[in-house]
Amino acid sequence: MKTILLCLISLLVVIGLQSCKKEQSTKISSIQILSEQDLKFENQILAFKIRMTSSFKSTDSISVDSTIWYLELTANYTYGNGTAENENVAVDTTFIEIPVANEEICMDDVNDAYNDLIDSVRIHYYSIDSVEKHLLSVQVRQVSLTEEILNLMIISTIVFGPYTGNFTFQPWENWWYGMGLGMCNNQNQGMDAASEIARRIMLRKEVPVGYFYYEPYSLNPVMICADFYPVPGIPPSNFGSHYMWWEDSNLQNFHLCIPYNELNFYLTGTEYVIYNIEKPAGYSFMNVSELEGSLILNSTIWVHFGEVNYGILHQSNQPPEEL
Repeated sequence: MKTILLCLISLLVVIGLQSCKKEQSTKISSIQILSEQDLKFENQILAFKIRMTSSFKSTDSISVDSTIWYLELTANYTYGNGTAENENVAVDTTFIEIPVANEEICMDDVNDAYNDLIDSVRIHYYSIDSVEKHLLSVQVRQVSLTEEILNLMIISTIVFGPYTGNFTFQPWENWWYGMGLGMCNNQNQGMDAASEIARRIMLRKEVPVGYFYYEPYSLNPVMICADFYPVPGIPPSNFGSHYMWWEDSNLQNFHLCIPYNELNFYLTGTEYVIYNIEKPAGYSFMNVSELEGSLILNSTIWVHFGEVNYGILHQSNQPPEEL
């Protein structure tokens, strides 16, 4: 028991450093001069915009892969805000179709597709009832491709809401595990431990200074589940044996109402998973779009699980435009 306690204390010290960073400084420093790669991307995007509006676009065409890449990068460069500091996340998905001929797409149709993409993002953006909101990212994914039609899925992520600065769980904050059950005193129905951990992860996220946008990771979203992340050297138990919230009804001290100190442990533990275990090399954390609590089917194990998105931060010479 003494060994387990020491391991837990060490874990809290190590992964707790992540929680201190945001409280010390809400922003990280950034290089004010564009890198060679960022300048190259910016020039490519600006040239692409000219091609979409050129009087010769009806006779111009690009490949399917280039269409997807340019649509995504141009939308993020033009409207995406990689420096947004908002704790709430809203994700919306729509679909668009683009005509294909001889494995190429006419720039006329690319221009129409781009306008449809931005219209769908704009509808999502203005459907959110919040004064403080920003487009965090647009992800463009190929759904299907035939000789005549390219079907794309458009995933827009909006971050919104006030910046409260409530970085950790307080002594009066004991929450039910999930399902929107609220606090253990039955207040704040519709929220739960999982959603509150996700909200604080977004709140504690560090962002750069300047004008930045994301190039989303092609394998987004990355699925995370507590059962995947046991803490090395600690036997299964109903507190502290996993980085994310994990409970087994066959073990002692089984509880679905999570006290604040355990919530803070799982908050830093989930951040450890996001930043130190799952984050691809060269990428930055964008957002956690869903975090939920549930019983694993045909088992006695309860877990938190969710989706995380990553992207490469690119600097721009211009601020994002208004949608």
